[in-house]
Parts: sequence; C-alpha cells; structure tokens
Amino acid sequence: MKRNKKIALIPFLAAIIFSLIIIGVELVIPLDKLHSASDEEFQNISVGGKVCASGNTTYYLSSSGKIRMNGKNIDIKIADSGSKIQNYGDGIVYMSGNDIISCDMTGADKQTVIKNIGDYFLSGNWIFYTEKDSRNLKKIRITDKKQFDLGIKVNGQFAVRGNTLIFIGDKNYLYSARTDGSNLSAFLGKRVDSFMFYGNYIYFLQDGKIWSTVTHNTASMYSYCEADSFTVYNDTLYYISEGALYSRDLTDQNAKAIKIETKGENPTEIYVSENYLYYYLADGTLYRCDQYGAGAEKM
Repeated sequence: MKRNKKIALIPFLAAIIFSLIIIGVELVIPLDKLHSASDEEFQNISVGGKVCASGNTTYYLSSSGKIRMNGKNIDIKIADSGSKIQNYGDGIVYMSGNDIISCDMTGADKQTVIKNIGDYFLSGNWIFYTEKDSRNLKKIRITDKKQFDLGIKVNGQFAVRGNTLIFIGDKNYLYSARTDGSNLSAFLGKRVDSFMFYGNYIYFLQDGKIWSTVTHNTASMYSYCEADSFTVYNDTLYYISEGALYSRDLTDQNAKAIKIETKGENPTEIYVSENYLYYYLADGTLYRCDQYGAGAEKM
C-alpha cells in the first residue's frame, strides 16, 4: 500500500519539478516574451519610436525635440532632448545623443544605461545595440549590465520578437538568428528598406512599395500599394502616400483604401496605440485622433 502511494506521488512531484524548471527558464533565459510588450509598442519602435503609450499615458517627441509625457490632465517635460522612446518598467528608456537613458514616468531618477550607441532595440530586460560607427550587434542586460557580442553584422534595422532576431544584413536582405546569435540564416532574398512584424507576417517597404511575407519563399510575398511610410495594427494597414494618410483592412484582400482626413498638411510619420492614431506633420507637429481621424487634437 505504501509502495503504491509513493508511486502515485511520482507524477505529482514530476509536475512540480517541471513547473520549477519552466519558472527558472523564464527568469533566466534572455527572451522577450510576446506578452511583455503591447502590440502597439512593438510596432511603434519598429517605425521610429517617437511615440509610445502605456495605458492612458503617452510619451512623445515634441516639435521642439523635447520628450514629453501626456496623461490625465497633465503634460510635462521628461527630457530636454531625446529620441527612440520605449516603455520600460514604470518609466521609459530613450536615446540622448549616443547614450541610452532610463528614467521614471516623470523624468526623475535618470540613469545612463550604456554610452556610445549607434542604434538599439529594447526587448524585455535586454538592449540589443550597435556602437557608434559600428555594424557589430551586441546586447546588454539592463539589470546587471552583463554584455554579449552576438557575432552578427547588421546593415540597417534590427528587431527582436520572442527568441528570434530579424535584421537587415548584407545586400540589404533580411536575416534571422536566435537572440544569442546562433542559427544565423538568410530569411528573404530580396532587398528591404525597413520592416516590422505583425501576427505571423513580416511587412516591409522596398522601393516605395509595401509588401508582406509569412515564409522565406519570395513566391509567398504579397504587395499592397506605394507608400512613403506605414504601420500595421489591429489588422489594419495605415500608410502615407503623396502627403495623405490612408487605412486599409487587412482581413479583406479586396478592401479599398480609406483616406483619413488630417489636420494640417503633409503627414510624414504614423504611430498607433489602443486608443489613438498619431501622426507627425513635416514641420514636426504631432496630432492624435481616433483610428478614423475624428477628434484630432494637437499635442
């Protein structure tokens, strides 16, 4: 009887051990789980990172080059200058010159994470970066400043999703690797100017035209339209073409483009969050409205 009870406990103990292993892996392995950032946060950093949202709080780059925080009945300056803003913890990280700075949501407790940066991408607690005037991709863990050289050379944009790194490399083709630099392989044998993830697809811009692909095979590519810039959110393609802003339903291949009326002329950049659509004009002025263009207000 006792022997049978001990045998019966084996699956229970095995389940506990397995759970502990999973928890340990989640805490130790440097992966940015997909749930660690909202959909709009991932898309927005891919298209420039001038706007990011956290609930009802928006961080943005103003026309004067200052980073500001806009919340309920409040709009305050976070930093005198900066770029490429991302949410991190209860605040943000951003670039100031060639340094990456972290601070809380009010701009206080500023700390330099790393200096002499060319470009970066925040993924969980890890910053993937190139040093100024270098193509070598490295990463640093914010919590303990542990650094690794990935042994990869980039030739443009790079981004991380889950345990996968996608980057523009030689000949401006897309390449993929694991976030430790292993399993490096060509992803798409087609020149790419910029790209972003959405769902199982990669959307990219090449010679002024938007494309998407779900596999490494160029035969699987789908073309949309000509555009100067674009973003994808909530199964909708938002893009700017010839100084006008449009949206297009991605769930219907026969859907027609819908023009979004804007305040001011010549929108140049688009950002999106759960509640708002943001667009910059050529002079750096930022407006926000709903996803249909209604209620536009200057920020």
